[in-house]
Amino acid sequence: MELTRFAIMNGGGLAQSSFRYDFEFQGSGALGLCGFVCNNMEDSSPRYQIKKCNCVFDRNIPHWSETKNNLVISTGLSLKDPNAQPFVNACIRHPDFMIILRKGANGRIIRSTQHVWLSRTRQANTRAGLKNVSWEFAEQPTCLKDSILEEAKPFLAENQKIDDCFQVVIVDRGEGSMEDLIQKLLQIWFKIYDVKDVVELVGVIGNQYVSDGELQLCLKKGASVLMPNLEPNVLASYKLLWGRGPREDQLVDDEVMYTLPLEKK
Repeated sequence: MELTRFAIMNGGGLAQSSFRYDFEFQGSGALGLCGFVCNNMEDSSPRYQIKKCNCVFDRNIPHWSETKNNLVISTGLSLKDPNAQPFVNACIRHPDFMIILRKGANGRIIRSTQHVWLSRTRQANTRAGLKNVSWEFAEQPTCLKDSILEEAKPFLAENQKIDDCFQVVIVDRGEGSMEDLIQKLLQIWFKIYDVKDVVELVGVIGNQYVSDGELQLCLKKGASVLMPNLEPNVLASYKLLWGRGPREDQLVDDEVMYTLPLEKK
């Protein structure tokens, strides 16, 4: 998650083709900046679909059906991120959302409601009559199973996923497109970070990297931009990696050498 955030901050890419942090929807990059890592993000089908059916429904006349489809977005959140739990709590309280989540690889599966439904259908004798049929009396909805949490695990490699994370599936039963759902999620993050918009969000999160010396502010075409620090403290990095300073009589490459047992003849 931290790697994704850093890649967004410095404007670079990720070498691993299995990693994604930006999609074609406006605001998706800002979600990644908050540590909201998705494997996929798409509008799977229209919110509402109306069809005429010629089969027998009532008094041997044709009938109409209307199906409402929910939007689904799955994400992995870092267990070490102090903002992850407040975000999950806010999603559970959101009136448009239904949530399935698991905290860590062996965590208990939690549902915000007993049935987290993906779609439901109501029927009437006429197209106009659909408006008079309450969704509460619609047909048995199509519900999501707990196995959907597998889609929330971020890819570490092509065939390897991160299990030890917040696995969260968010189902939006409200209105609007995927971009509208993204904006709902961003409004939650804005409140958590106490900012008004994406510009302030970048400032708050970016300051952490500038303070740590990983990024630096540079002027580019008259504007301040974040760039990777080209003069890192090599000695400090070495100590962080090996737990001690390098010996003058030994090359760094020697530190990673190891001896294989001799083959018996």
